[in-house]
Amino acid sequence: MGGWLSLGRIGTLMLVSMDIYIFNLFFDLAISGSFGAITQLLNVLRVGVGLISGILIPVIIIHYSKGEFAEIADTVKASILLILYPISVLVSVLFIFSQEILTLWLGIQFAEYSLLLKLLTVSVLFSLPVNVLFAIFTAYNKVKTPGKLQFLFGIAHLLLSLIFIKFTNLSFYSIPISGIIIAFCKNIIIIPVYASKIMGLPVAEFLFPLVKGLCFFVTSILATWVISSLFSIQLLSHVIILTACLFIVQSLVVYIIDRSFFIRLKFLLK
Repeated sequence: MGGWLSLGRIGTLMLVSMDIYIFNLFFDLAISGSFGAITQLLNVLRVGVGLISGILIPVIIIHYSKGEFAEIADTVKASILLILYPISVLVSVLFIFSQEILTLWLGIQFAEYSLLLKLLTVSVLFSLPVNVLFAIFTAYNKVKTPGKLQFLFGIAHLLLSLIFIKFTNLSFYSIPISGIIIAFCKNIIIIPVYASKIMGLPVAEFLFPLVKGLCFFVTSILATWVISSLFSIQLLSHVIILTACLFIVQSLVVYIIDRSFFIRLKFLLK
């Protein structure tokens, strides 16, 4: 088990940390340095979601030891939405106000990398919500296939990035675009289906909350875009206030259209 977990960790490192080495290899230090600075902002999201996933692993293992398989599925589905709903707001703000945030945070010279930040945020959106599914693999002692998949997709990300760099005009955007493609295939399609399979559940059991959360991201993007046409961001405090307001509005909307989420959240927090 430990060997396959280690193999999966290597794959994760290739998916997350290999990008900076590719930047250093093919692009000048100014671009790679800018990329490194921008990714620090997204690493905060990764750490936060990683903490949630880490907390849920013993909860799922306890349910498994008691034979409470329905509770495992409910916990995972609630956790996916618990991650996706707030992340959708944060990613929406980063996506729509990428240029303003980079200017206020790092300086006007970084504003030209706004598209890079947009692409990276989409990649993060596809990557983070499924972290909790790996707790299922640990509980069921089914880490061999996920470990192989992580490693193979890490290699695929490396090769696809190199292909884009060599044979297209995408320049350094090749790397985040490759990340988006790999993250979507692995995290939105393959991993949820495999988790459903090992639990003996319908194929779409974990796909539905993912799709629901991604649809909410689209609505968050639209709402943030409307706000951007009405107000200008001049201070970082404006970003914080805007994000807080969107969270409040989002919670009200979720309560109206998806009250079952709050029931599952209450169950999760017991």
